[in-house]
Amino acid sequence: MFSLSNPVLQEIKELTEANRSKLIIYIALYVRDDITVEAEAPYQVFNHSRLLNEPKYFSDHIHLVTSGKMVAPAAFIKDLNSLRMEK
Repeated sequence: MFSLSNPVLQEIKELTEANRSKLIIYIALYVRDDITVEAEAPYQVFNHSRLLNEPKYFSDHIHLVTSGKMVAPAAFIKDLNSLRMEK
């Protein structure tokens, strides 16, 4: 379980809100690591750590090959668009 209770993140969140922005934390894709974020995290989190589970999409445990690079941005855009729809 990954906790987002870092006081610096709270300062960044306050700064973004003061500037009428929104803090979004992006957790990139990993072939071996499953990062679980607390359900009640005080920040918007796009957790794509296990978006692709097959090693064929990675050249090592953190770097994507071309086919993986096509999936990651599409998933990010989808999540970003879902935020826009909530407003």
